[in-house]
Amino acid sequence: MTLTQNTRPRVCFFVGPSLPTEEIRAAMAGADAEVELLPPVQQGDLLRLLERLPDVIGIIDGYFFQMPAVLHKEIMYAMECGARVLGASSMGALRAAELDVFGMEGVGEIYRLYKQELIDGDDEVAMVHADAQSGFRPLSEPLVNIRHNVRRARARKLISARTAVTIIAHAKRLPFTERHYRALLDTVQPDAKAQDEIAALCSFLREEAEDLKRADALALVRVVAERLRGCQQWPELPRVRVSRSTFFHDYQREYIGHSVGGRYTPDAQVLSFQKLLSPAFPRLFRRVALRCLAVDEALHRGLAYQDHKPLVARFRERRGLVSDETYAAWLHDRCMLPHELHDCLRERNLEAQLLTVYQSSNRANVARAALYRQIVSDVARRVGTSEEYVLFVPTARPGIPWEGPLMRESKLCRMFRRVLEWAGPMIQWYSELAKRAPHFVMVASSERLEQWAAARWGAEAAFDRAVLARGFVSHQEFTEVARIAYFAPDELCPYARQDVEQAA
Repeated sequence: MTLTQNTRPRVCFFVGPSLPTEEIRAAMAGADAEVELLPPVQQGDLLRLLERLPDVIGIIDGYFFQMPAVLHKEIMYAMECGARVLGASSMGALRAAELDVFGMEGVGEIYRLYKQELIDGDDEVAMVHADAQSGFRPLSEPLVNIRHNVRRARARKLISARTAVTIIAHAKRLPFTERHYRALLDTVQPDAKAQDEIAALCSFLREEAEDLKRADALALVRVVAERLRGCQQWPELPRVRVSRSTFFHDYQREYIGHSVGGRYTPDAQVLSFQKLLSPAFPRLFRRVALRCLAVDEALHRGLAYQDHKPLVARFRERRGLVSDETYAAWLHDRCMLPHELHDCLRERNLEAQLLTVYQSSNRANVARAALYRQIVSDVARRVGTSEEYVLFVPTARPGIPWEGPLMRESKLCRMFRRVLEWAGPMIQWYSELAKRAPHFVMVASSERLEQWAAARWGAEAAFDRAVLARGFVSHQEFTEVARIAYFAPDELCPYARQDVEQAA
């Protein structure tokens, strides 16, 4: 079973102290795949991968103490977007035990222990390790390894059940940063009868201790390698749909983005620059706002989204995107993922369905603008608010700013790509300025930024309305992006360049 057609599958492993990189390379030898080794996973890392989503993601190690841990929802979202996600050994085993019901695949003994609730603490797999430059060298012993080797010693009758329980209980009480075999056994106070057992255990650990985390990590890599070689079958891809809560929406805004010139820029920040600087953006925003209201009304009336496959097929035929390579290049040029185009086409189709319904209810042909006025009026009356409010604040229930359609339309017309190319350098320049002169950048008060933006928009007398007409979801969003553009040199902030605006 192949993962992709006509291309080598991409595999990403998040790994640190559990398994040396040379062992991963050796295990993957002979597997026809593009393999990327990434440091231990942390919050946002899987969302950042969406720029070029791997076919397979192997989560082994992950941060949780010094930085936020990887979110359950971002793992599920990666699966929803088409990636296979496997976990083992450390953070991967923990998350797999929690998410295997949704399709994440767990591998190894540690995953089994979590799944069967034989262990339940995060600290079971926690450990201290060196930095990346030192190869993530382990500096402490994880509790799950201590349990494993004490259990093996007990099976060999080197220690009694009582001594085994005492050692594990003492290890459990220690902070994970202080767990070492030598320190652990030195602090255990055995009675005279158990002294010989401790001596035997020390010798056993010195000569025969096993690293369970390392074994499980290697097992995950080997499973992936065997499947890529065709020696094993891939299980059926799960069908996952992540709930679009307000919290997940905020995480997406923070982490999902694209790289240009080695700098990663969140898509939401690029969109904010368009809102601020593009003279054409209010037209784009109004067009998308009307579509959002049309989609909402269509769903209220019982109309349904069409399957994306025939829509994409017709779209590709009209655009001359016959080959998969040409289609992929077209998407890349617009910074779009396939599912973003699918959603955009389905929204356009649902909008067209509703316009047909409205047109058929009129005895004579009615201008398109009149149909939209009727839609806006119907939605406003149904939700109990003004027509101006529903136009300026389109939201996806329950109150999430409806930026998805706006982002997709911006990418489709190539405005997004053009702004992305200069947004990154401008953010970098401001970041360096803020480090050199933090007090200087704060001299631009909120009032001054509003005056500066209003003058550029030609909206000095109606600033609040102009902000709404440009789709800003909060005053904070406006302030953050306006402060960067306010200080940026003209050569880095081409707000008047025609080639940026032509795509709108």
